[in-house]
Amino acid sequence: MKVRLNLATKALETHRRFLAGAGLTAVVAGLLFLGLGWHVYSARKVDYALRARTEKMRQEMAKLEAQRKELERYFSQKDIANLHDRAAFINTILDFIIVAACIFAVVKGMNALKRRLDSAPVVAPTTKECPFCASSISIKAKRCPQCTSQL
Repeated sequence: MKVRLNLATKALETHRRFLAGAGLTAVVAGLLFLGLGWHVYSARKVDYALRARTEKMRQEMAKLEAQRKELERYFSQKDIANLHDRAAFINTILDFIIVAACIFAVVKGMNALKRRLDSAPVVAPTTKECPFCASSISIKAKRCPQCTSQL
């Protein structure tokens, strides 16, 4: 059954699909970062040597931050904005690929399930028709029981 959609409904459907994809991306990213954060938190709690490494990393990050500020002064703000735009574009492309792969996997699975449900087993016929009297007779019969003709 085909449902005809007007242009407003099509636009709303496209918007709904976009929001569903963005929501899926946000959930995946949230779960990923939540898992990573919990892992780092629990490891820091157990491993005291990690605290020393963390402090060293903080110092290195402070040095890198100073270098970043120096580079910001060297480059104009426009160059940094372009770099940010490129990074955002690459992030959007990666999000699209992840969502498209998820949708592809779901559709492929549903098609395989539909194919499996639609395929009915082929049953061999058990009767045939007599060419002389057109009555239904068993496949194994040598004579027709109605007209007694030789088959």
